Amino acid sequence: LAKELRAVAKKHGPKSVAGIASAFMTCEELLLFKKLFTALGSDRLGAIARPNGVDENFKSFAIAADKNPNRAGARRILGLDAFEKGYDAVLEGVARGEVKALLVVADQPHVPLPARVVELLGKVELGVVVLLEKDKRLSEKVWVLPATTFVEKDGTIVNDRGRAQRLRPALALPRLV
Repeated sequence: LAKELRAVAKKHGPKSVAGIASAFMTCEELLLFKKLFTALGSDRLGAIARPNGVDENFKSFAIAADKNPNRAGARRILGLDAFEKGYDAVLEGVARGEVKALLVVADQPHVPLPARVVELLGKVELGVVVLLEKDKRLSEKVWVLPATTFVEKDGTIVNDRGRAQRLRPALALPRLV
């Protein structure tokens, strides 16, 4: 994947590659994602998240409206406006034809890719999506790679109160045959 992204960046320039990360990625995954694009010379990064719900307060605990486990970590690593300006800028770059390669990590359970992202993935020279579930709307030319679920992850997230939390895998990843 890095080789293919590098080839596009070499052919069209570093700003021709872009990425959209997920608020379900660990801090370690987000850092590697950012390092990949930094190595390619691109700062075209955005982030995608589940829509907010409603704050729920009970006697001894609260459930935050933000249903994304690592939105705070993503903002610290990718930038405060990664979910707004960064995301929109990546999609606008694809729509204008400036972005030729797009890597999207969409590892949010039961949340389909936004229709605009699906449409724009079909317009780039190299489109790659990391998904938990199949999406039949994707063009056959888009590379689809499997994502890991939260029960398979090993790393850290930053919760809505700014606290780092350690994740350990509950299930082992399948071994290659």
